[in-house]
Amino acid sequence: MDFLLPAVDDVRRLEVRAWLADHPSPSGAQLAEAGYVAPHWPKPWGLDADPIHQIVIDDELRRAIDQIAAGEFADGDPSLFQPIVNSLLDRDEYLVLADYRAYVDCQAQIDRAFRDEEAWTRSSILNAARCGFFSSDRSMRDYIAARLRFSRERPAA
Repeated sequence: MDFLLPAVDDVRRLEVRAWLADHPSPSGAQLAEAGYVAPHWPKPWGLDADPIHQIVIDDELRRAIDQIAAGEFADGDPSLFQPIVNSLLDRDEYLVLADYRAYVDCQAQIDRAFRDEEAWTRSSILNAARCGFFSSDRSMRDYIAARLRFSRERPAA
């Protein structure tokens, strides 16, 4: 399926390829300086990349979107998820593409941590222990108390 993405000789693609050719094993600092760490951020921190430009930068994401659009997750029916694909490429109001690389990187860290069963168990127990007291009843009491305090502090009209 063709998304009308920039052609192979599009300037944005050529820029990314040229940069990667000049930096075959870039460091994190080099990626950040070039704006490739968070391409959706405004300049000078990123490239102020629109959703299509971000796909050009991240071919892994492009392949995933291609699979969705081809119907690989819908028994071969490409129309089933077409509204999702259109939303991602036209608007991306939930910034799925903007945060995709950070999500993949974080998930890779989680996967590595999960494989270490002892450390994962310890971390899970400590995380639960550090949550502190929480209940919806207490939350409602706190909210009501704050609202009452606010209403008592307002000057009478």
